[in-house]
Amino acid sequence: MNTFQKYTLLIFLTVLFTFKSEAQNIGGGLILGFNASQVSGDNAAGYDKIGLNAGAIGMVPFSDKWSGNIEINYAQRGSRINGWNYNINYVDVPVYAAFSDKGKYHFGIGFIYGTQISKTLNAFEGFKDYNIEYLVNFQTAISSSIDINFRYSRSIIPMDVVYSSIAGRNLPMLHYLISVRFIYLLKRMKR
Repeated sequence: MNTFQKYTLLIFLTVLFTFKSEAQNIGGGLILGFNASQVSGDNAAGYDKIGLNAGAIGMVPFSDKWSGNIEINYAQRGSRINGWNYNINYVDVPVYAAFSDKGKYHFGIGFIYGTQISKTLNAFEGFKDYNIEYLVNFQTAISSSIDINFRYSRSIIPMDVVYSSIAGRNLPMLHYLISVRFIYLLKRMKR
């Protein structure tokens, strides 16, 4: 079984167990949206690389205001430099705590572990095969079963280190990511 098939199976099982957890107050759903990304240290500026963000989410309440959330996502990252693109595709596993203000607004903070599954041939060859980021999350309901989610994340560990002739020193290459996603809730947590 290849990596893509393993992650597809994991997403399927996450959704299946969301349906099977009727007796418990566990929520879950499907995610679809986009990332706007940039990489520091590549001598380009701006969130000009747009990529797909899709996956599944599971939510477990700890109290009437706090929950623990876990996701598994396919996430495209990269950068564009003067018409030259490089794409890096990851399977991400965000894990975060979320605070709910009266059930309508959700604020979260946590970490993302990402495993690189592919990259373009012209991407820097020294990139690590994994990525660890912190995340800040905001989510609100736009209907009874659909939420909109905004997320900012940034690498903690550099993907690589490059020499910058402008700075006159080595600079870490870090992912910066802004994500806008829609979450279709198969089961909304009761608070």
